[in-house]
Amino acid sequence: MSRRRSEGTDGNHKEAKFTGFSVGGKRGLGRRYDWYVSLVNQQSSGGRQDVEEVKGIRMKSKVPGVMITQFMEELPEGMTTPDFTRKPIALTIQEGKFAVFKAIVVGTPTPAVTWSRANGEITFHPDMCQQKYDEVSHEHTLEFPKVAPEDADTYKCFATNEYGRAVCPVVLNVISDATDFRKGLKKRKPDGTREEKQMEPEDKVWEILLSADKKDYEQICRDYGVTDFRGMLKKLSEMKREREEEIAEFVSHISTLKHIEVSDDDCATIELDMDLKDPSSKIFLYKDGAMVPFSIEESESSKHSLKKVGKKYIFTIKKLGSEDAGLYSVDVGGVNVFSTDFKDPGVHFHAGLSDCKAIIGEAAELECKVSSEECQGIWSKDGEELQRKDSGEVKIKLKNEFGTVEAFSQLLVMDKPTPPMGPLEIVEASSHTIEFKWRPPKDSGGCKIGNYILERQQVGRNTWKKVGPIGPEAIYKDSDVDHGRRYCYRIRVETEIGTSELMETEDIQAGTKAYPAPPSAPKVVSAFKKCITLSWSPPSDTGGTNILGYNVEKRKKGSNLWGQVNPPEMMIRAKEFAVKDVVEGMEYEFRVSAINDSGAGEFSSPSEFVFARDPKKPPGKVIDFKVSDSSYTTLSLSWTKPKDIEGVEDEAKGYFVELRPAENTEWDRCNSNAITLNFYTVRGMKSMAMYWVRIIATNDGGEGQPQELANYILAMPPPVRPRFTDSKIKSFMVVRAGNSARFTTNFEASPWPEVTWVKDGVPVSKKVTISNAEGTSQLLIPSAERSDSGIYTILVKNIVGQETFSVEIRVTDEPKPPGPVELDENVPGTVTISWTASPDEKRDDRLHYMVTKRDSVKTAWHTVADHIFNNKFTACNIMPGREYQFRVYAKNDMGSSKPSESAKWLISAKKVRIKKKSRVPGVMITQYVEEVPEGMTTPDFTRKPIALTIQEGKLAIFRAVVIGKPTPTVTWVRNEGEMDERYKTVFDSSGEHQLQLPDVSVDQADTYKCFAVNEYGKAIVTATLNVIEDKKDYENICAQYGITDFRWMLKKLNEMKTEKEQEQGRVVERLCNLKPIELNSSGGAEFEFEDPTTKIFLYKDGIMIPFDADAEIKHGLKQVGKKFVFNGFNPEDAGLYQVEVDGIKIFTSDFKLPPIEFLVKIQDVKAEEREDAVFECLISQPLKKITWKGKNTPLEQGDKYDILVSEDMLIHTLVVKDCMTLDKGIYAAEAGLVSCSAWLVVEDVAAIIGTDAELVCRLSSEECDGVWYKDGKEITATDDICIVKDRTSRKLIIKNCKEDDAGKYRCEADGRKTEAVLHVEDPPRINPDDLAVFIKPVIIKAGKEAAFKVSFVGREPMKIQWYNEGEEMLEDSQIKIEKSSSHSRLLLTKCQRKITGEIKIKIKNECGTTEAITQFVVLDKPTTPLGPVDIIESSSTCIDFKWRPPKDNGGSPITDYILERQQIGRNSWKKLGKIGPEPKYRDTDVDHGRKYCYHIRAETDQDISEMMETDDIQAGTKAYPGPPSTPKIVSAFKDCINLAWSAPTNTGGTNLLGYNVEKRKNGSNLWGLVNHPDEPIREKKYAVKDVVEGIEYEFRVSAINISGAGEPSSPSEFVFARDPKKPPSKVIDLKVTDSTYTTLSLCWTKPTEEEGVQDEAKGYFVELRPAENPEWGSCNSSPIIMTSYTIMGLKSMAMYWASPIPTIKWLKDGLPVAKHVTVSNSDTSSQLIIPSSERQDTGIYTIIVKNLVGQETSSVEIRITDDPKPPGPVELDENVSGTVTVSWTPSPDEKKDDRLHYVITKRDSTKRTWQTVADHLFNNKFTAINIIPGRQYQFRVYAKNDMGISKPTESATWEVKRTKGRFTNSGLK
Repeated sequence: MSRRRSEGTDGNHKEAKFTGFSVGGKRGLGRRYDWYVSLVNQQSSGGRQDVEEVKGIRMKSKVPGVMITQFMEELPEGMTTPDFTRKPIALTIQEGKFAVFKAIVVGTPTPAVTWSRANGEITFHPDMCQQKYDEVSHEHTLEFPKVAPEDADTYKCFATNEYGRAVCPVVLNVISDATDFRKGLKKRKPDGTREEKQMEPEDKVWEILLSADKKDYEQICRDYGVTDFRGMLKKLSEMKREREEEIAEFVSHISTLKHIEVSDDDCATIELDMDLKDPSSKIFLYKDGAMVPFSIEESESSKHSLKKVGKKYIFTIKKLGSEDAGLYSVDVGGVNVFSTDFKDPGVHFHAGLSDCKAIIGEAAELECKVSSEECQGIWSKDGEELQRKDSGEVKIKLKNEFGTVEAFSQLLVMDKPTPPMGPLEIVEASSHTIEFKWRPPKDSGGCKIGNYILERQQVGRNTWKKVGPIGPEAIYKDSDVDHGRRYCYRIRVETEIGTSELMETEDIQAGTKAYPAPPSAPKVVSAFKKCITLSWSPPSDTGGTNILGYNVEKRKKGSNLWGQVNPPEMMIRAKEFAVKDVVEGMEYEFRVSAINDSGAGEFSSPSEFVFARDPKKPPGKVIDFKVSDSSYTTLSLSWTKPKDIEGVEDEAKGYFVELRPAENTEWDRCNSNAITLNFYTVRGMKSMAMYWVRIIATNDGGEGQPQELANYILAMPPPVRPRFTDSKIKSFMVVRAGNSARFTTNFEASPWPEVTWVKDGVPVSKKVTISNAEGTSQLLIPSAERSDSGIYTILVKNIVGQETFSVEIRVTDEPKPPGPVELDENVPGTVTISWTASPDEKRDDRLHYMVTKRDSVKTAWHTVADHIFNNKFTACNIMPGREYQFRVYAKNDMGSSKPSESAKWLISAKKVRIKKKSRVPGVMITQYVEEVPEGMTTPDFTRKPIALTIQEGKLAIFRAVVIGKPTPTVTWVRNEGEMDERYKTVFDSSGEHQLQLPDVSVDQADTYKCFAVNEYGKAIVTATLNVIEDKKDYENICAQYGITDFRWMLKKLNEMKTEKEQEQGRVVERLCNLKPIELNSSGGAEFEFEDPTTKIFLYKDGIMIPFDADAEIKHGLKQVGKKFVFNGFNPEDAGLYQVEVDGIKIFTSDFKLPPIEFLVKIQDVKAEEREDAVFECLISQPLKKITWKGKNTPLEQGDKYDILVSEDMLIHTLVVKDCMTLDKGIYAAEAGLVSCSAWLVVEDVAAIIGTDAELVCRLSSEECDGVWYKDGKEITATDDICIVKDRTSRKLIIKNCKEDDAGKYRCEADGRKTEAVLHVEDPPRINPDDLAVFIKPVIIKAGKEAAFKVSFVGREPMKIQWYNEGEEMLEDSQIKIEKSSSHSRLLLTKCQRKITGEIKIKIKNECGTTEAITQFVVLDKPTTPLGPVDIIESSSTCIDFKWRPPKDNGGSPITDYILERQQIGRNSWKKLGKIGPEPKYRDTDVDHGRKYCYHIRAETDQDISEMMETDDIQAGTKAYPGPPSTPKIVSAFKDCINLAWSAPTNTGGTNLLGYNVEKRKNGSNLWGLVNHPDEPIREKKYAVKDVVEGIEYEFRVSAINISGAGEPSSPSEFVFARDPKKPPSKVIDLKVTDSTYTTLSLCWTKPTEEEGVQDEAKGYFVELRPAENPEWGSCNSSPIIMTSYTIMGLKSMAMYWASPIPTIKWLKDGLPVAKHVTVSNSDTSSQLIIPSSERQDTGIYTIIVKNLVGQETSSVEIRITDDPKPPGPVELDENVSGTVTVSWTPSPDEKKDDRLHYVITKRDSTKRTWQTVADHLFNNKFTAINIIPGRQYQFRVYAKNDMGISKPTESATWEVKRTKGRFTNSGLK
């Protein structure tokens, strides 16, 4: 079938055709093909553009239907145009309902949102329409509370900012009430037709629904946006009933309603069956509410027609177009009976495809017709789209039992051609003509090329000029050009099928001279005195034309002038030249320029300088070659220059030094360039190694003969006696326990010395690591302990001598705190602080103590004593009425401990210590004040801790309940030793205080005290803890008496027991229940046994003691049944007791006195005459009685003394009754071997002058009269003297005492008398009125005066002192003090803030002291606020920081802080104002990345402080990421280059958001972004498709984080955009065409091409190898394109390799390699491959290369290994205390791998991380040290080799239980 060209846009239809093929071997044997054509409609409907036209760049939104206009070409960084992330959607809604449009917009800065409507303006009113914005959801809404029909319209939402605008239209359809619609339909003209008006959308919806099938309701509602489906159905039912009633007037029957159908001939039909009641009823047709005229019968001219066939009515619409779409309605007599919606059918087939049969070998043609020309046809075969690539041979194969037959045909799928191909070849580019050619398209689309269509653009203009079709030849000559202008061309290919895409050329300049590039720098081939021969390579850029020749220039050394060598008109044709115009002895350099049609190009780089002289002779040997110095790694040499012998040996110009180890045969050159000096130092030698050394002189003529040293050299320095070289070496160092101790010392010695370290004269322990290197030694003590302290000595010794040095290393730690702190007042006005020593005191001779104090006035702690080396300190100046507290710290070289804090100490104005009795026996209460305030109480115990006797290892608990107001503080202490972490104090909700001792041990047996303390007193109670040891009595007795042979003792004891039992058997039938002596609760001691039958005797220490049965004497024997009990033992009765029956000892018991101590000793007591004095003490063990002594005389119970004992026999009391002056003295309490003593001071009666004095005595009878005497004279009652008789008391009252009233007074009654002395004292007393004024605080401003005045009376002389904050004030220029006998005045002038504080006056005379205190406040401006500033936040939008208040607020509270700010880089300061009293500020007015500095001042009512200036603070520092790695070229093709890279090591501290990729053409300076700026590349790879075939590119990558894009990476390698090339094959017919003594000319034939296997050769390298050298050298650095080459500079008569090729053989361990080993040989290389290597492939592989000249071998060791298998099970064992031995089964790979070793890691329950403790272990055992009891350990063992590390084998958990050591305090008092 013939081919036809499809009609273009001028015809009515476009034909899609197929020109094809035939099938089959015989006629009639056909095959059916189904062909399908899919059509793509290219029509677009334009809508009315009623948006205000805005100039700018139109952009596409990601949201369909949104139009964006950008106002400027480039947006600033961080700014964006507006866009919608949620657009408003169209609504169809019932009238009166709530309607709302919602939109969400984005953009920077935030866009403004407005709304408009197409018809009219929007009336914004709360009842009609409202625009709103929700800040939470960020939604912009347009709301209609009750939508009305007039609201139906097209609305637009605008989002605008300064960079652009986004617009989104939306439609609102309002469905009116259905009754209104029906009424609208009924509004007809008199002739029954509808009123002419545009149909509203809601009318259209109802009319469609009335005629639609039910199945179509949902689709119609979706199409028209009806959302209230239920409401629609309800309304529709009503409307249908109405319409049926209306239709019934005109139509008796209606059915078979067919909606519009489209036929192939562009016609549409509407069918319905109707039975009209009145055949004359008029029928009307409407489209969208407008009546459509139609003809009754079909005609060619009529578009609409009606045809009636019986009762069927058929409407026809011809020549369908898009304008025919709409709602068609059929009315009968003014009533609508049927409606249907006709939508634009789009493109359709007028004539479809028909089946086609074709004969094999003939063409087949398939054809169809479509309804629109503007469409594109897509052909498919068997359901798959036909493409150009489907062209080719089609074969059918028929086969039966008799044979097979095949037939072939060609399938040709035609398409438009591909673009023409570059690169462009410029034939001519002159001033008047540009001629160029190109390559035809790769695929012509199956058709011949009809034309090339060209367009031209002059560079710099925007228009393109059509050059027109130029024919099918791929060449064009443009003569319409201007000289110097640049032109660009577009070329398309045209065939009968269509036109290709364009190819755009590079810019071509008309008439520009293109000079060649410079050649290579000329090389000096040879130099003689009359001729210098040069050679060079042609330039890489010839300027586009052939090189015509070269110019050569020369220049003498030191000259600036270049001179041309060849005549200007005689260019040099070859690439070498012999310069003969030279002067002998002169030094020259040369350069070359290339010449083409445009002229001579730039000159090359100059050659090296060369002398015009004949070649030099090599120099001779150096003279006097010797070693000048040496060390372990260096060797210094010197020599003399060799002599010149004319014609034989020329002058030496340099030297080479060579070295050869004694075990090696090859010499190594030490200097790569010749040295000109005659000395040299060789470095990097191996210590003590032997070397041979030689030197070679050299000059331009070559190298001379080497000169060797006569003997080998040993790498070592000259002998040196050891000495230490550190000038400031330390001899003492302190190290914290647990840290590593490291001491390094430097020394020099030769030869290498022996280094030894000792500690305290003995070798250091194994844990100490010694590291020795050249000239240095280091001692390392890992995890140093206190036991590592000592003097460490290093001994450095060699054959010359020795030297030592010692350093003291002290290992210590921050000391443990001292024990409990106790306070006591021995002297009034002082406090003695005592404490238990720190546990570290004995271990650290440099440990001392520091005491700090604070009181209720000064709340800050300050040091009162330091460097105290005992455990006691007395603090002075303790003032009554103040509350004090003390802390004691232990200090050493490492630091100070945590403090031990005392209880609070308060001395009332008159300090007392009143002993009170508790209701609970054994509790001792001390009251600190005379009267306890109402509601307050001293501490007491309601439940005291009781003594415990408990088995070792059990839980012991002391329990106590205390009361008191305020609530007392409860503390626990033990009598001996400290309470460590083993003790736990608990207070539960029931109010019970507990001291818990879990897992109690023997060393915790002790007496414990419980203190309950508040500010009014202290309560103390003791309790004893006895721990029963888990030992047999035998062991205790042996340990006590020093018996060490325990086995012998048991043997001897058994013999003695047997004898004793035999003796006892004679007198005792049964002896049992023997109880040793023990103290009972009554304070006595007893022991018991059963059933003696005869006489019983008792012995103590071998002496018989008398006793009586049941008698109250010292010792008694009581019988209870068969049990006999001895009692009456007291503590002083300690000794060995034995019971004897009839001369036989049947029982022995040892009674020991338990250790007794005074837990509370008796204290000094002051008492006035006739008062009782009380001494009280607390002991550690219950005793019935202790001994009291007064003035060394034992005291007994009687009239003068009361001796009392508490119920628990722990508290003992002595009361001295009716104290007299004679009773004063020392009193003592003794309990066994211990005692304590105190003073009794009896004071006389004293009265202050002017007050009443009262003397009282008590008589035994009320009837006695008493007579009073003064100084022996009887006294009678007067106005000033009263004598009172009150029952048994007799009183003498002296009113208003005067000094004369002092004297000795006596009272006599019934012959008995008593005396007392009255002293009348006159102490200082301050006037009460003055005191009331004085104690009021004084407040003044700084710089003002202040005065203080006090009046007083008292006996003179009086001492008056004024104090400020405890320091006495002395007169100076600003302090004036006035003193008199009755008053004192303090005047302070120019007062400063620092004097603020306590002002005190102290007045003293012989009778006493009085004080008055007031507070003095000097107001001043505050000090500067304190830094440093603490930055809370520093972001891109905010700086939030805080600071510390001033150290001193000047006496007034801070009212405000005043701030000002400076932006760094500017000179001005911005005032931020007052920010309130809080020392913090949040600054939100900052720019991202800027730095700011702030001034801060504090303000009070007094003044403003000086300013504090902050450091610079940066707002949101931009931290850009670092550059990624250089991008790698993964692959390259003509239309795509694939890149990959690695992420940057520095991400800027935030996550990477993506990457930017840039490209640059070779030769260009401009980088272009590959990806869109707003679309960073997420992955670390990218396919660059925007490349032009044949162009060479480089690429770079930059990373992007939240701050922006960082620096770009280094550029990639250049890569061509082209499909990968195949390497060419070997050249053909390589041969020598000519040769001389120094040259060799070669020629060859270009290698053959084989598509897909070997591509065309583009250049050649010529290589040369001297016969004695195994390496090939390249003759040309750049590839040559010619097939001939001449090699220059050959050595005369030398041999060079070209053939024959050697034989190559590989061996493994001396045997041929295995079959699975692959050997690949080429001309110059050999490769050995072991695929899937295994361990048995390990070995030494040797290559043998052999030819007729000789052979050479080389060996390599190949080790095959893998990650090792893990070791076997791990076992743990403790051989030495504090260590763990880790052992394991070897890894299965250990025997197969001699380099396998092990690594051990460890973790414990304190440090949860794994840490390496050992590496490079070549055995299967390791001992870990520093294993701490109480911690859990776990170990892992790894196997390691050259390849990697195995999985770990893990041990079980290891824990060493903490053992309880016994601590004896026998040596402590």
